[in-house]
Amino acid sequence: MSSSSSSSSSSSFLRGQQHQRWEEKFPNAPKKRKEKLPKAQTINSPKAQKEKIPKKEKKQKSPKQNNDDNNNNKKKKNIALRSTQHNSTPDALKWVNMTRDEMSDELECDYEKEGRVHQPEIWIGMREAYISVVGEKIATIQKQSIIVPSSKSTSISISLSFDTAFQIPFEVRQSPGKGRGLFALQDVKKGTILYDFSQTAQFRTGNDFAEFLRILQPELSCDVLQWSYVQDLSNEFTTKEMIQQQPLRIMTDLDPGSFCNNGGHSKGNMGWIISNDDNNPTNNNTTAPIIGRHDTVKSAPLVALRDINANEELLCIYSQFSEGLSKMIK
Repeated sequence: MSSSSSSSSSSSFLRGQQHQRWEEKFPNAPKKRKEKLPKAQTINSPKAQKEKIPKKEKKQKSPKQNNDDNNNNKKKKNIALRSTQHNSTPDALKWVNMTRDEMSDELECDYEKEGRVHQPEIWIGMREAYISVVGEKIATIQKQSIIVPSSKSTSISISLSFDTAFQIPFEVRQSPGKGRGLFALQDVKKGTILYDFSQTAQFRTGNDFAEFLRILQPELSCDVLQWSYVQDLSNEFTTKEMIQQQPLRIMTDLDPGSFCNNGGHSKGNMGWIISNDDNNPTNNNTTAPIIGRHDTVKSAPLVALRDINANEELLCIYSQFSEGLSKMIK
């Protein structure tokens, strides 16, 4: 080791002497200067190269993009559902074993109180809640993702952007002595189809219906308990299909059709045509197909039972829906 060290220092010394002689021999020659390169060029480490790349400035969003983001956030929130704060949702096991009256008590339903006229986003939220409970394959209503501006008005004219089962222009407003009601916005001739049940939720089991009630806002659950009825679809199925499809269905109209007040046989102007005349039997109280579905059907449409004037209230005949919830919820 000592020999290599001395030879190394010796060669170094000789190189130094040669360099010194060259400078002595050419004293006027310009000295070679070592130029300093820019720092960015002398450092080639990955870290340094990363520092060389200028940071991209965050692109500012336009007002329209901000509005779109806000609308997307609104779409994610279903305002028809119970708040998840404070564990307000009832226990599922306890809830499913309650009777209808016990549910009403638990919800503190006040049926004497004037109910609110629900805005389209509430109806859409209820439909989404229904689909989440029974699943898209079983659901008889399709998803509709629409954001409609809210209004504090006590009445609402339904726009074309919100799907309902009504076939005529109508308005929802408070009816004196009856609560929320439906009013025709044009003259209607007898026999005109008024309502086709295209936005009616069908529940095949009482458990699904109970779960639907459990996750809704209490005010909406109270409404659903009032509105819902049971329909027997067994005439549309064979015996085998009846066992598979469970033809007794709890029906809930998830649109303003649920606001139809009772007019009875004397004042009802919207219903199924039923005649007991053997010589001229007329009965449209049957069912109608749902396009693309073979596992279920829907109610036949309600028609105008007589001429109806513009601004006249549309009144149903509740006895036509008298099979009752007691068939599935005792």
